[in-house]
Amino acid sequence: MEWRKTDLEHSYCRIEGIDPNADWVLGPGFRDFSRGHDDVLIPCTIGPLDESMVDMMRTFHRVDAQQGGWESGVFVPSLYHDATKGQHMIAFVRRAVFDDLARGEGPFGQIRTTAKQIDMSLPLNSKSLPKHWKSRTPASKPVPPPVFSPGHWPKDTVVIGIIDDGIAFAHERFRLADGSSRVQYVWRQDGIFDDDGSTVDFGSEICKLDICKPDQPPRGGIDKLLKAYDQAGLIDEEGLYREAGLIDFRDPDHKAAAWRLSHGTHVLDQAAGYDPVDAPMNRPIIAVQLPVSVTADTSGSNLKTFATAAIKYILDRADRLAGKGHLADGSWRPLPVVINFSYGMLAGPHDGTLDLEQALDGFVTKRGAPLRIVLPAGNANLSRCHAAVKFNGTRTPVSLKWRVQPDDSTPTQMEIWLPYDPGKPGASRVTVAVETPSGLRSPPLKEEVGSGVQLVSNDDVVACAHYAFRSSPTKRGVFIISLQPTARLRPLDNPAAGDATAPAGVWKVIITNSGLRPEQELEAWIQWDDVIYGYSRRGRQSYFEADCYRRFDPITGDVVDVDDKGNPCIIRRGGLINAIATGDETIVVGGVQQKDLTPPKYAAGGPVAPTRNEPSHRVGPDAACVSDDSRVHNGILGAGSRSGSVIAMSGTSVAVPQIVKLVAEMLADGDPGNRESISRFAAAEERARWEASGGVNPKAPESFDKERCGSGRIVRPRRDWLNRYERDT
Repeated sequence: MEWRKTDLEHSYCRIEGIDPNADWVLGPGFRDFSRGHDDVLIPCTIGPLDESMVDMMRTFHRVDAQQGGWESGVFVPSLYHDATKGQHMIAFVRRAVFDDLARGEGPFGQIRTTAKQIDMSLPLNSKSLPKHWKSRTPASKPVPPPVFSPGHWPKDTVVIGIIDDGIAFAHERFRLADGSSRVQYVWRQDGIFDDDGSTVDFGSEICKLDICKPDQPPRGGIDKLLKAYDQAGLIDEEGLYREAGLIDFRDPDHKAAAWRLSHGTHVLDQAAGYDPVDAPMNRPIIAVQLPVSVTADTSGSNLKTFATAAIKYILDRADRLAGKGHLADGSWRPLPVVINFSYGMLAGPHDGTLDLEQALDGFVTKRGAPLRIVLPAGNANLSRCHAAVKFNGTRTPVSLKWRVQPDDSTPTQMEIWLPYDPGKPGASRVTVAVETPSGLRSPPLKEEVGSGVQLVSNDDVVACAHYAFRSSPTKRGVFIISLQPTARLRPLDNPAAGDATAPAGVWKVIITNSGLRPEQELEAWIQWDDVIYGYSRRGRQSYFEADCYRRFDPITGDVVDVDDKGNPCIIRRGGLINAIATGDETIVVGGVQQKDLTPPKYAAGGPVAPTRNEPSHRVGPDAACVSDDSRVHNGILGAGSRSGSVIAMSGTSVAVPQIVKLVAEMLADGDPGNRESISRFAAAEERARWEASGGVNPKAPESFDKERCGSGRIVRPRRDWLNRYERDT
């Protein structure tokens, strides 16, 4: 093995605002990223758009345009044909476009230096894409989705949106008393595309009512399927989901809804589940199921494009429910929407400027009716995936020990974010070198865009480290270190995957200060790479090691879940909040145990990195809600994947939907239901709890950790609440 410097001139990171991972994803990691297929379309989030980019983007969906999809290599979904200045949009882009951009050539060479952000997500399986994106065939005419009884919605109607995985939409908890469904639309983003006339640009959609196509029999909607599979009052849900395409065991992809516990079903039950006899008409549901590959990739770095598209879809369909496309403009009013998005990621700037955070904030502020998006604070408190380095003016190198595990069949990645500097430093403030477990050290990398090194073995790239600068609004530099998997099992469906593997063991990242001010701190995050329930184990989480990090209490042996403020270690529990949950407008929810109102050991929190030397706009989540009944009774009870089943699931993901239901109630009552409303509600609950105890309650307001619980701890009534532990009297 040997370290080699990379070619600065041909670095993808020279494209203004490009995904910092571009040099890895489009370079040595492309075979894994594309599953061995060179001609994939790469889903991208692009924005904020300026006028020239808007004009250019509007031509991409025109098959006959000079810069149409096949000529330009860019395909834009119809939801974004009306994109305007300042918005983010998504597009499916061929790899060659980025090659041209890196050289300043091709039809997009002019935007190489335009202020923007471009982020990439995992390519979809070709089954989910339209034929005219894959070959030069005429585009099928899209079928407009139906409009459901515009104007019949009660005055206090609030649409519940969910973006998740394994959403069992025919579950009885999502039905009305007459047996019909409250689920209005479901978009499976990796479903099989219907080339005979689809209502979506990729994947597949099923609606409450039938979809009628010209000269073809109508395709059955959810209500028709419920009637067709009704057997003496009981629904054959297995048969229904097979016909709807939600479960197909001929498909090698994971089938989350086939398991007894499916994340999306449990979460949606907490957000909008009711017994059918009590189910309200005023809480219609719009669901989006993310691609299996995106959920399986627990890093979350591939969420961006599909999450942005999901929110755009939910808002479009909510407007159709209100009468858009059926009633004249001005005669319909958009409905309030609350979206449950129980996903997250670890690596990122953690200062509210990540592109997905900016997109979420933009959706909230620019919609003409209330929109609230609720996110989890995350479950990574004990992950050892965060380190903070402050040199205090010294030049002594700091070595980060990075434990990379064997038998990890996914790439592993670390990001080292530098503090914001208002000026353009003339010299590099730090240098970074990487050392393999065998002691082979790389040349030092400088704070210079495109500066990079590769570890090469038999002409295969084993590891890569490079520097990138994230443009406005982040305006911070980041060193990214990427490793190949430490083991490979070449699947039959991906024989073209590369052979390179990285050595397992303790890697070292040596950081040397050459210009940071004494008060400045740089932070490192390891990307999430663990397995989630029901999915096959592929990744194994890497983590930092340090002698100063105390995992267990030396006296009790209990897990330590807070940092020692008096003796701070380079490895931090603080700051492991969900990397997409540090924005200005989103509502962020932490977790607590109902029995003692303390955060579970796994519940992550702040602090949040400041934006451009300004004070942080949040210390952590806005509030906390119940995620576990007690330390012994993990999780809370909710719907299993089939009607009549109940199962426990834990995590801040299950705290989020309880706040979603609360926000919907607030909006229905005329309250803004925003961050400030939730913070006030939480603080009021803390005061009421304190006053009710006569000022002697050990669960006093000052006793909770604001970096993990925000303004307070909220306990909401839950369905059929069972006493899973002995309660204090």
